[in-house]
Amino acid sequence: MAKRMALGWKTPEFPVDGSDYATMIRQTTATLDLVADRFDAAWVTDHMLPWACWQDVATPVAKCWTTLTFLAARYPQLAWGTIVLCQSYRNPALLAKMVANLCAFIPGNVIFGIGAGWKEDEYRGYNWAFPRPAVRIQQHEEAVTYEGRHYAVRDAYLNPKPDPLPPIMIGGVASS
Repeated sequence: MAKRMALGWKTPEFPVDGSDYATMIRQTTATLDLVADRFDAAWVTDHMLPWACWQDVATPVAKCWTTLTFLAARYPQLAWGTIVLCQSYRNPALLAKMVANLCAFIPGNVIFGIGAGWKEDEYRGYNWAFPRPAVRIQQHEEAVTYEGRHYAVRDAYLNPKPDPLPPIMIGGVASS
């Protein structure tokens, strides 16, 4: 039996046509209204600032988790994924709670994408430490443990528990 290829749609994270944020959200939902039944999943990126070098830093950017939950509530028939959450933007225990809650709203339709982070101007602009790549990778590894060098999670009860557990996609880039 042949497997069907799954198709996903990446939502825009900033307006490329110079429009304002509200217009971009209206355009995004209007597009999803037209195409949601033709796709299996939709994806939201995790940036605070435009990542494209041609975009002005003052361009409005859709915050990943807020946008994801808004769109997932509107289109629960789609699987929703993050490409990819930067682990050091959120405390790992809080992030686990956020993912678990979304899994409760759309069970079986969450794809959890996470990476070590790379965009230095976002870290600096939001006053987050920007450790060297080796440390960010160590932090990323610890984001799934209970006790580590960079993070510790104690008595953070996770209810509701995700059921089923979401697939995990780990993003990364090789650098020289």
